Amino acid sequence: MCDMRSLLGACVLLTALARVKAQEFLKRLDQTLTFTAAGNEVRTRLSGTVDLELYHFDGPVLGLIDTASDGLFNPRLTLFLDAQLGSQFYFFAQTRADRGFDPSDHGAQVRLDEYALRFTPFQEGQLNLQIGKFSIVVGNWVGRHLSWG
Repeated sequence: MCDMRSLLGACVLLTALARVKAQEFLKRLDQTLTFTAAGNEVRTRLSGTVDLELYHFDGPVLGLIDTASDGLFNPRLTLFLDAQLGSQFYFFAQTRADRGFDPSDHGAQVRLDEYALRFTPFQEGQLNLQIGKFSIVVGNWVGRHLSWG
């Protein structure tokens, strides 16, 4: 018969083993999604996040949530692409697959939210020229950028 300490110890051990396996898997996945060529002059990396939001409503649905039911499952996939060619060119893109900015039960949409191409003509980095659609650095406040922001 097991006592509580043995059961707790087994749970902790199994959790630690699962975490190690998950970290190994994520490390292999990161290596698979990273490409380097030409003596490290060409580099690309694909990364992303998966958000799974579940809403349950006891009363009327909140104003910004568009659903007729008393529950809503709202998944979101965000992918990031970083690419660099030498020390002068850098490209960034962010795309999302979700149901829009506000949670809803409408169909999914895929959109390119941000992209930028940066050119740095001098090795010292004194000047950067950047074009594209991207988040602001200074100026107006952006209400929401990622799911945790």
